[in-house]
Amino acid sequence: MARKLGALDGNSRRAGAKGEKLARQAVVDLTAAVDDIRKRVLSGDPKRRLAARKAAQTRKRTSAQQSASAKKTAQTRGRVVAAKATPTRKRTTAQKTASAKKTAQPRGRVVAKRKSGPR
Repeated sequence: MARKLGALDGNSRRAGAKGEKLARQAVVDLTAAVDDIRKRVLSGDPKRRLAARKAAQTRKRTSAQQSASAKKTAQTRGRVVAAKATPTRKRTTAQKTASAKKTAQPRGRVVAKRKSGPR
């Protein structure tokens, strides 16, 4: 390929359409060779590398969100457990004793009794 391009450089008669065609083909071949070297020798296909980087960022972000959520859940769980551990007054539905009934105030409207007798 180098000989063909070198021969075209010195002779102006050959450097017409044929020379341009050879130059374009040489560029295409060299570009393909560069791409092949990048894929095989260097760190793989650039598109795949970008896709892998994006996937890694997504995994990292998802992991951080899950971790934050787990921390919030653990805090809430800790508060609930602590609240249950503290003793509270038990509410009972036991009936009032007789002495409590006597001292209790009547509820609602108090109606005065009528005196019996003629009207």
